[in-house]
Amino acid sequence: MVPLGSARLLRCIWISNRPGRHSVLAAAAAHRGIGAGIRRFSSISMAMNPGHGITAEPSSVRIARKNVKDKEFVPDKKLEDLRKLMSESGVQAYIVPSEDAHQSEFIAECFTRRAYISGFTGSAGTAVITMEKAALWTDGRYYLQAENQLGHEWTLMRGGSVGVPSYSEWLRNNLSDPRGGNVPHSPVAYAYALVEMDKATLFTDVSKVTPDVEMHLENSSVTVKEYSALLSTIRRLAESGSKLWLDPTKTNMAVVNAFSEGCTSFYAKADVDGKNGTSDGPAALHRPSPLSVPKAIKNPAEISGMKQEHLRSFRAGMLQCWLSFGLGSKWNNDITRTVHFGVPTDYRKECFTRVYRGTYRLIKQFSQRILLASYSTFWLVRPCGELDLTIVTEGPQSIIFRFGNMTGLQPGMIISNEPGYYEDHNFGIRIENLLHVCEVETPNCFGRVSYLGFECLSFVPIQTKLMALHLLSDEDISWVNKYHAAVWGKVSPLVNESAREWLKRNTLPIKRA
Repeated sequence: MVPLGSARLLRCIWISNRPGRHSVLAAAAAHRGIGAGIRRFSSISMAMNPGHGITAEPSSVRIARKNVKDKEFVPDKKLEDLRKLMSESGVQAYIVPSEDAHQSEFIAECFTRRAYISGFTGSAGTAVITMEKAALWTDGRYYLQAENQLGHEWTLMRGGSVGVPSYSEWLRNNLSDPRGGNVPHSPVAYAYALVEMDKATLFTDVSKVTPDVEMHLENSSVTVKEYSALLSTIRRLAESGSKLWLDPTKTNMAVVNAFSEGCTSFYAKADVDGKNGTSDGPAALHRPSPLSVPKAIKNPAEISGMKQEHLRSFRAGMLQCWLSFGLGSKWNNDITRTVHFGVPTDYRKECFTRVYRGTYRLIKQFSQRILLASYSTFWLVRPCGELDLTIVTEGPQSIIFRFGNMTGLQPGMIISNEPGYYEDHNFGIRIENLLHVCEVETPNCFGRVSYLGFECLSFVPIQTKLMALHLLSDEDISWVNKYHAAVWGKVSPLVNESAREWLKRNTLPIKRA
């Protein structure tokens, strides 16, 4: 099953210079998929074999090729083919995001279009291709990886850095006439839910709906239909004069166009029947989904389950870390730790220590000052590197300016803090934990206002041999010792003897000489 809109109508945007054409079309680049019966729009498809993975070249090969003369470069065949199709369709720019048709961050391999066209395999990024240029935007976590993986025809845009334009700003400056269960290891299947006043319908691959699930849905007044039936249902709703709530940040253009076509059909019939101007016709309400914030606020059962899952994941992953550039390891559940297998230099210890102080003090400051503003970020730029202290999440909540998010934090939300230091062609450091936003007791409560703080959900050792103790305050040392005591107390009963010995060595308290 291919997600609706994945072949033509995801969130890749093209801008047409042909008279009479709409300027923006959300489109996806896939080898196959379901078209949406569009009359006013056209689309472009890139051939990709979904049965094969995407392999990035080693950085040594990439760097060696970058050192040869331009005339020796082999043209990028994928870019050539795409630009040929763009030219035939009158398209000036093609935008390829990371998400699938459901705007999901975690996607099936066959929908990794941005990785396919650019060669960059990081989890976050947006590629933009014009007839003369190709650029990729990503955040500070992936600057080094993108630099190594992008070909010579690509320009890396370091998103969030001072002076770097957004891709919309870049397009305005570079276009001459711009006109206005499917995912591995995930139990979630591709689906749409249509909620009406008196019923609800789930559009999914019915072969994946077990009898027990079907009975549960039926008892909940939910009808199950084939995934491919969504667009025709949307069109029929519009033709019958229904009103539809469309979240502009989440709805792909396949759905928008299907509803628009139904509206056109409704009003064309109204003209024939002499009812032109009727106020009882179909209309779309373009507002953020009312489900986003309630979904982000976890109930006590979800919070408890998440806490237990974090402990189980760490136990399962203790011997399954991955390493990057000889310095780094990442665990499940979006927890990241940097480890060093050897004797770290004083400089690396200094960098690591400042990242650690960033994560601890950032959490403390947000908790103490009750910073409920929608976003904030902290940057410390250093020669050849940068310290990135950010708090991000899948949304809608986040504390980072470049997401343009205005959703305030509320108890029950989960966010991740990701302080990191990334030095070009040398090494990178990140210490990442997930945090639960919760109400906290404070010594003072001015105006009887409740205060929010952060409860840490991640319990994985932070490598103390990378810490320069002379740069730490007594409070810094006390925090990491208390944290490691909690790691030992929660995780040690769950692991075997050999793992317990490793855990004990890595959670011992530190103290000044």
